[in-house]
Amino acid sequence: MHLKPPNRFLNTLLKHWHHALALKPQHPTWYRPRLIEELQEVRDAKTLIMKTSERSDVLFCLLRGRLDGVTGVDFCGVRGEGTGVEVVDGGKGGDEVRFGVLVWGYMVGKFTLRCAFYAVVGLWFGRRGEKGVREVVNPGRERKLVEVAERHGIDPKKFVRVSKRLLRVWPLLP
Repeated sequence: MHLKPPNRFLNTLLKHWHHALALKPQHPTWYRPRLIEELQEVRDAKTLIMKTSERSDVLFCLLRGRLDGVTGVDFCGVRGEGTGVEVVDGGKGGDEVRFGVLVWGYMVGKFTLRCAFYAVVGLWFGRRGEKGVREVVNPGRERKLVEVAERHGIDPKKFVRVSKRLLRVWPLLP
């Protein structure tokens, strides 16, 4: 299964956007289980907005793997039945995954807002540049905030407190 952006222009923009997020690449074994988990979350989503949000997570997982340069990621056998994620026969290149323009736009907004949120919280703790906090996990979940703080060597209680204050005014997409 591989991802094909709608056109070359969008592909170029996405490469620049992904570079700007400056996320650390994941180990190649991270992608397949994450994709399976995200597809299940799409199946479980009840509303249109939640389905769009979860589909954007699937798209981000696929895009991140491709743009991180991960090769040999085995998505064979992973299918999108019941998710609205369109998987089509891509011929010799394997199956191809397609998403609507709404999901592409939603993904960019959702992960840009999250990444910027963590960058601002990181600044509060003096984290700039290469030592900055570059994350995209859901900041609405306290356990995720604790994990992020621990990954960056920041006191989790203080990090959660500052994050919760900022969340009162920071725009995020579900």
